[in-house]
Amino acid sequence: MMLVSALVALFPTTTNADNIFSDPPGGRVGASNASTDQAPDAVIDHATLARWSAPYRRWHYWPDHVVPARPVIGQIDNLLGTDVPTVYQIPGCDRYFMSFIGFDGRGYQSFVAESDDLVNWGNYRLAMGYGPAGTFDHGGCVIGAFLYESYDIKAPRLLKKRDGGFWTLYGSYPRQGGYELRPGYEGVAVSDDGLAWRRAKDQPILSVHDLEPLYKAGGNPSGLDKPYAHKISLVHNPKNETFYLFYNARPGKGPVGGRGIGLITSKPIEVRGKRHDSTREPNQ
Repeated sequence: MMLVSALVALFPTTTNADNIFSDPPGGRVGASNASTDQAPDAVIDHATLARWSAPYRRWHYWPDHVVPARPVIGQIDNLLGTDVPTVYQIPGCDRYFMSFIGFDGRGYQSFVAESDDLVNWGNYRLAMGYGPAGTFDHGGCVIGAFLYESYDIKAPRLLKKRDGGFWTLYGSYPRQGGYELRPGYEGVAVSDDGLAWRRAKDQPILSVHDLEPLYKAGGNPSGLDKPYAHKISLVHNPKNETFYLFYNARPGKGPVGGRGIGLITSKPIEVRGKRHDSTREPNQ
């Protein structure tokens, strides 16, 4: 079951999440078809790529961490490292916000920092903590796949409010005691202020073996994401009214296990998406 009235907001006009996450007419989509509806675009020539990418080259490295590895956040003083930064803004506020995770040896939780200049960050706070024992997000929550007003490359990453709240998809793990103890899941969370986040649905929206939350149990028919399907990014293309959900797809075991980037598309996002083959191979 996917996005609650949460990403509901994103999608249809109804606010009943269960209606959104029902099978589309004609049955489940994508359980046996991993191809796209459209032919792939023509190859983009090197000169065009160079021109498009010119403004985003020649980066300058900042000498120190802007968020330290072991920040003290309220009563949380046992963090061992921070990771997964996502910078965004909140409507009506000129400040910048950064969501990030902090690992404490058991798992990781999500936090938010603030900045006026994108360099000096502070006012850390817990954004979303561990889920209850026995649930899919007890071992960690990774927010950051936010719903934005615009996905244009030059647009500010401004959170979009729908149905009275802000929305994000989040990666999660069910067990504590290590870093990313599989299996990985995806959940959906909502926030009233863009800072404190809570579950919008008590079941994962993407799972490798749950009650068919987004696709047929067992994952991609090709086995692309059998052990892992997590760490997602959600994008909406208004030109074709399609939502694109990119995710970490890992077909094998071990620390790498052939992991790559998978894709699910939907019009609108419902519980059943159309899954595509990975778009890259490891180390390429």
